[in-house]
Amino acid sequence: MQPDWLNIDRSKLRTGQNGAIDKILMNVRGGKPNTSIVPPPGYGKSDVIRVSATILMCQELVSRALIVAPAETLRSQAVDTQQMRESAERYKLPRILGERIRAHEVKAFSLPFPPRRHKNASFFAATIQLVNSNLDGFVRWVMREKREHGVPPIVYFDEAHTGSASNHWGNVVKLLREAGAFVVLLTATPFRSDQERIEGFDWKERETKPVSISRRRVDTHGEQVVDIYEGRRTIYALDPDFAYRIRDAWDVDSPPSLCKMTRLAYDFDLETRDRLTDEHIGRNRLSELPPHRLVGELGRMLREDKVIEFLCEAMLTQLRDRRLDAPTTAGIIFIGNNEPGQEPGDERHARRVADIISSIDRRFNPVIATSSDASGARNLREFQRGKHDILIVKQMGGVGYDVPRLKVELDLSTVRAASAYVQRVARVARIWHPTDDPDDAQMTAVYITPDDALGAALWQFFIAGEHGETSLTNAEYVRTVQARQESDSQPRLGETYIVDGVTTSDFYSDTQGQVSPGETLPVAQGVIRAAPPLQRLWTIPDVKRPSLHSEKHYLCQNR
Repeated sequence: MQPDWLNIDRSKLRTGQNGAIDKILMNVRGGKPNTSIVPPPGYGKSDVIRVSATILMCQELVSRALIVAPAETLRSQAVDTQQMRESAERYKLPRILGERIRAHEVKAFSLPFPPRRHKNASFFAATIQLVNSNLDGFVRWVMREKREHGVPPIVYFDEAHTGSASNHWGNVVKLLREAGAFVVLLTATPFRSDQERIEGFDWKERETKPVSISRRRVDTHGEQVVDIYEGRRTIYALDPDFAYRIRDAWDVDSPPSLCKMTRLAYDFDLETRDRLTDEHIGRNRLSELPPHRLVGELGRMLREDKVIEFLCEAMLTQLRDRRLDAPTTAGIIFIGNNEPGQEPGDERHARRVADIISSIDRRFNPVIATSSDASGARNLREFQRGKHDILIVKQMGGVGYDVPRLKVELDLSTVRAASAYVQRVARVARIWHPTDDPDDAQMTAVYITPDDALGAALWQFFIAGEHGETSLTNAEYVRTVQARQESDSQPRLGETYIVDGVTTSDFYSDTQGQVSPGETLPVAQGVIRAAPPLQRLWTIPDVKRPSLHSEKHYLCQNR
């Protein structure tokens, strides 16, 4: 009789999922303690974890699996009973994940660990915060597992980019690995906005450049001086054990395993005024602002009622259209982080967005999950179970959060870091089957955003599916010079912007590289309203294709 793990059906796994599993198995069998995996966002990391861990436990190469997540919602998602049962049925996993699911969500650490009532659990899930706070206990657990079972546990770090080589979370990776655990790091965004290296990933040197750094300070005599440092800056490219690009999920997988997405960008008409005198200087558009002007102004613009009202109306229009074909389609709104001086739990901006949605169309029920307390986690769980129509979150509320019915996104966030941007956009990237009919797949999504230069560049970064890089600067002190004095009589001139209106940008685009003129948007939407099934497979720019009439007829006849 052949071993149970040979009966596992991996034919339903995607190409990139099978590749990731094969790499994990090969490394563990070869005794390599560390494996780094970069899948596309929304690609099914949970199934990679469940299938690879099950095979390794069946082969008695690991004792158990611990899944470490950066948020409570992701911790719960990792060992969700229904999702684990669905995985067991889909891939014919043996009884280690069969009818009696042996999994435990670790919400508090206590000794002995695991608790006696969960001593037979094969899967554990905990937050990185909990593991970090009880690191000595988890290290002892790893060592005891290896001593009692003869093999160590395997620890999966979900969204591994949240930890770096220099912070406490990165130290968790290092110490559990040194205690003897096999470590697997998974992240769809393998780069950090602070340019720190992610602990556990390998890097290769790409280029080195000379740099000069200056630091202004007041010396012991009260004089303004500048210290000058010179050295070299080295760029490192990520070198994971296995990577499957976003582009691969669209172009290699057949059928595609991620949604095609339309980017609907809206421009702001701005009156430019002198910041000091309030005199009229001229007119600009948001898309014309250079990055150094944009960063300071975008947060204020996205809090103006006229901007929120226009963009929310655009979002609700897309939701209404999509609900003609899939009535439970939902939307997500990312808002900005709190401004300086605001309390962490201040939800004024979120409540204002929710109120505006209700004033536009009371049929849509928004829910706010911007807080990190129990109410935020509860609202995320309720939304995941099908309650509410529109989810309002900040950055961390959407990291790794998978709800396939999310198909329309409004981005009111001011954060323009690549790692945060990819996580935001990816929340609507999962393909969704609203019914049991496989032909009912919703394979498109809509992303609504301000049309600013930084956002446009990040969109190109996202659809290119590039992997990350980081840098390391080594500089030594060279000399100190006298600081140039600035005259207080010369005022620092600046500009301020007043939003006069919001308009459709000159063009809209999709993840397939198609671009359509902005004025054609109403026509394209009219076609989709006339034949709602079109939007299952077509992005909005697809509507302009010459084959429109034949495909429209086919879809209508086979609805």
